[in-house]
Amino acid sequence: MNVRTSISPLIAPFGLEHLPFLPSVGILSTYAPTVCGLATFSAALANGLSARGVDVNVVRISDGTRSARTDVVGELVNGSAASVAAAAELLNRRDVAIIQHEYGIYGGADGDEVIEVMKALTVPSIVIVHTVLTTPTPHQRSVLDEVMARADQVVVMSNTARLRLRAGFRVNDRKIATIPHGAALPTVAASKRSGRPILLSWGLLGPGKGIERVIDAMASLKDLAQQPRYLVAGRTHPKVLALYGDIYRESLVAQAKRLGVEDSVSFDAAYRTPAALTALMQTASVVVLGFLCGRSGYTHQDRSGAADEREHQPGDQQPGEDAATCQPGDGPPRCPTTAAHGVSLWLPGTPGGRM
Repeated sequence: MNVRTSISPLIAPFGLEHLPFLPSVGILSTYAPTVCGLATFSAALANGLSARGVDVNVVRISDGTRSARTDVVGELVNGSAASVAAAAELLNRRDVAIIQHEYGIYGGADGDEVIEVMKALTVPSIVIVHTVLTTPTPHQRSVLDEVMARADQVVVMSNTARLRLRAGFRVNDRKIATIPHGAALPTVAASKRSGRPILLSWGLLGPGKGIERVIDAMASLKDLAQQPRYLVAGRTHPKVLALYGDIYRESLVAQAKRLGVEDSVSFDAAYRTPAALTALMQTASVVVLGFLCGRSGYTHQDRSGAADEREHQPGDQQPGEDAATCQPGDGPPRCPTTAAHGVSLWLPGTPGGRM
């Protein structure tokens, strides 16, 4: 796919697809070295556009550290009116501004300071919506309503998110574009797996990721001929750590011990580069992506690293939602029997097993 084809869904509403040049892009988002999924997403977006010849720079939401990335041209300091004005001015120097929207990354109640940035924009704006809640508070709804009203284009990454926006928020349907999240495929084939099958969950750890569901399910899988191991890879989310310490991780360790599966559940808090994470994924028989506040799924990976995903339960969020927006106890009651059945469908030695 050439760059004109890949970027045209974004720029068509502005008539820019007919320009003889590619528009320059400014991105407002968290960004490296910030550790969060949105920063990783934005880096991948910036790198992908740059590789296709688009001139991209980033206004980074400050977290108290400095970025060494050369594409970072400024920072937005939450709570500072002067910084809001400066961030908008930097974005106005580009042809198009891309605003990453997540309630927890901007200043103000429910991140409403992003509205002040958007009020000051004089260039077309694209808002990428990462969280679409089914039961937002009145203020959460009003914030996203105004963000979308001020945007020229709204991007979601699933049809479910699009339907929720249409059903629960005020938005012009013609503004909404659905662009699937996508994933990078491994470039090296995985080595042959041996020993007990591995279930893997990864990402920044916090309430709402549904790890407890899988630990519940592990107790139901103890009698399998090849009892699986469950590896939870990832640091505790920085915001969760700041607010609650490591009590969530500690509660998961205690849960595994209480259910008698502590020898089959392990936690690895090491930070991994995308390449290292890809290598880790290729060691797994099943990747479990679960959200108590959102959707959960079971993904089987064959030895080439290709994935086959089975969605289990739709919920409030799109994949990749920041776990810091969920609180302990959020979401529907856990169903270990359903979770165990879903996981076992992909394991060897089980009825219907895929390996």
